[in-house]
Amino acid sequence: MLLPSKITLSFLLFFLSGPVQPAVQDTAARGLRPAAAMKETASPVNPTTWISSGYDQLNELYRYHQDPIMDTIALFSSFREHLVAVTVMKNEFYKNEGRLNIRTIYNMKMRMAAILEDVDKWHVLVHGTNELLVKKFIAIERIKSEIRAFREQPDTLFNGNFRDAVSNLSTRQQAGEARILTLLGKSTAIENRIVDITTQMYLFFADITSLLQHKEASLLTRELPLLWKSPPGVYPAGTGSVVRESFIQTMDSLRYYGEMSLWRRVIPRMLLFLLCLVPVAIFNREQRNPGVPAAIIPGALSRYPGTAFLVLGLALSPFIFPNPPHAFMEFIFIGLTLLVTFLTAKRYPGLNRGLLVILVSAFLLLYLVNFFVTPTFPGRLLYAGSILLLIPLYSVYRDAPASGLVHYRTARLFIILFAIHLVAGWGLVVWGTYTLGRSVILSAYGLLVLAMILGIAIDALLGYLGILAWFVNRQGHSVKINAEFVSEKTKPLLVFFAVIFCIIAYLYNINLFDIIRQDLIAFMTATRTIGSTEFTFMSVVLFFAAVYLSFVLASILRNTFEPMSGQAVEKRSNLGSYLLLLRLLVICAGFVIGILASGLPMTNFAILMGALGVGIGFGLQNIISNLVSGLIIAFERPFVVGDVLDFDHEPCRVKEISLRATMVSTSEGADILIPNSTLLSEKLKNWTISNKQVVVELKVMATIGSDPAVVIRILEQCMDGDAGIIRERSSVLLSEINETGLLFLMKILVTDLSSGSKIKSRLLTAIYTGFNKQGIRFQKRNTGMAD
Repeated sequence: MLLPSKITLSFLLFFLSGPVQPAVQDTAARGLRPAAAMKETASPVNPTTWISSGYDQLNELYRYHQDPIMDTIALFSSFREHLVAVTVMKNEFYKNEGRLNIRTIYNMKMRMAAILEDVDKWHVLVHGTNELLVKKFIAIERIKSEIRAFREQPDTLFNGNFRDAVSNLSTRQQAGEARILTLLGKSTAIENRIVDITTQMYLFFADITSLLQHKEASLLTRELPLLWKSPPGVYPAGTGSVVRESFIQTMDSLRYYGEMSLWRRVIPRMLLFLLCLVPVAIFNREQRNPGVPAAIIPGALSRYPGTAFLVLGLALSPFIFPNPPHAFMEFIFIGLTLLVTFLTAKRYPGLNRGLLVILVSAFLLLYLVNFFVTPTFPGRLLYAGSILLLIPLYSVYRDAPASGLVHYRTARLFIILFAIHLVAGWGLVVWGTYTLGRSVILSAYGLLVLAMILGIAIDALLGYLGILAWFVNRQGHSVKINAEFVSEKTKPLLVFFAVIFCIIAYLYNINLFDIIRQDLIAFMTATRTIGSTEFTFMSVVLFFAAVYLSFVLASILRNTFEPMSGQAVEKRSNLGSYLLLLRLLVICAGFVIGILASGLPMTNFAILMGALGVGIGFGLQNIISNLVSGLIIAFERPFVVGDVLDFDHEPCRVKEISLRATMVSTSEGADILIPNSTLLSEKLKNWTISNKQVVVELKVMATIGSDPAVVIRILEQCMDGDAGIIRERSSVLLSEINETGLLFLMKILVTDLSSGSKIKSRLLTAIYTGFNKQGIRFQKRNTGMAD
């Protein structure tokens, strides 16, 4: 009787040990000693199963080298390069802090941003490795606690039979523990070193940012005497040395950026962009083939696809090239200026090309002078002479209405802004605030060119979407994409983001972006209180922006897909139900993302939902009922788009299923909105839920003297050979004999409900012809009037 009692005790210990193990993990996860919780762990009942499981876990630990481990050689090599670069920049920064110009400081900032991005990636990888090692160490410690609990139990039978197996398991556990501790020690040391280096780098980055903001804030300080009081000897260096130094600095920043980023981050993005060119190339080749109908693609992409798409790609360069130096983006901007000038001259032949060439050439010359790291006498004279550009600007302003520009009023507004900035910049250059003056002039130029670039880029993007829709529609059979609607809905959003981008670029060009951004962020993130509720303007904007975008996207999804042709509505399609669910998912996701992004307290939304519940109880029952009914229709699909329903004793075809109501069309061509709850609450006849077959009844009357067999044979012959009739399931019966004549009933099963009227017309024509040939007369209708 002793053995059963011990087994019972072992079972009790086994079940009691279940809740303790998570506590061990929690204790270890909180950084406490696991041994404090291991004492309460008891051994399992079946030692064989337990020992086998322990071996499996240790085998997994010994196979740790097969797990994805960080490449320490690459890590050390990368950090060595970063430390050398940071050391050089620190020496240059702290020794020449007072003499550094804005361009040099900005290039340093972009270099440090790229270095910190790479260092943060290594930190994430090392930290993930440490977390994996900690999990493995906790697993080993759990096996160790189980071994200790097994040896401490009083059951001599288990201890005697499994002593050697447990000893071997303990030996392997100790070896695994030593291995994991060694790896964890090395990895932890690496992470600590990375943390120290990252801290120093971020401090240096903060110093660079602070100096850049100080330089930008001091732009109003006069740096040179008046123009007529500043001979060439007043300037810090000669023109030749300034050109040479500027060239060396520009090439050095480009070389460093190529070594840092191009081969790791830019090349995959460039390959992705080139892959996006494939549909454009195929589309152009298809359109050149004879016999292929030309697709209407709006914008410059239809007439100049290569140049327009290149403009689009260069306009996306801030997303393709991460943390670029100042000179790199300026070279891209110069290339964009030339491309946009070419497209503008091609699209609007009415423009005065001579004036356009003068303005663009002057802009490029001033932009090249902007590469000079220090002021020069010729550069200042050139910027002072830019006031003469008011003459061609006035000519362009005067001829804008007759030039063929689509938005000539907007173009005139940009010209006025340009003229104001030109005068203001000229005054600053003459007064002596040369850096700010040339920034004002170039910012006006840049704003005008950037508006043209973004206009062409938006047209190219919408045209690209049209090309993708053309490919889909060409392969589709029943559903097509309404590219015009997508373009109409997305264009305002693209224009909005383009305006925001223009404002940011303008502020950046006049070196005010960082200052205004800090003030704007402080204003938007300041905590405000209404009653007991705290909020920020940023949280409110994020919430409503997410909700608004979700509704816009749901609207686009609703109207993007439509039947391929006018006859396609007769086909059943589950697309309406799928789109309904997708739109609901998008709207719900918009609310959730808005709440999470805004950081608004959930208690406020709980109060709002409570108030909404009260509103539903009082006045929104019908709306909520229709919404829930729409979900039921989407999930259960008692009918789909294209089904023929018998509603209110009238056949109608389903055109669209929405959240609140379903749109149907009648045979007269009218569209009716039926609430979803009405469709689910009433008895609804669906003619096409399984197929489109329907039985059509046709009554034919013959005179009393007619032979029924001959009449039936004629009626059957009329049905034979009609492709729209399922002959084997159609029949002709003598239905009634009365004083007026013989009544024959034809039950005809047609293949398609929509062709029932046409089949009936063909049958009546054939019956009339057949009766005339056989001399069978139709019974005259009894009108009840005397002859």
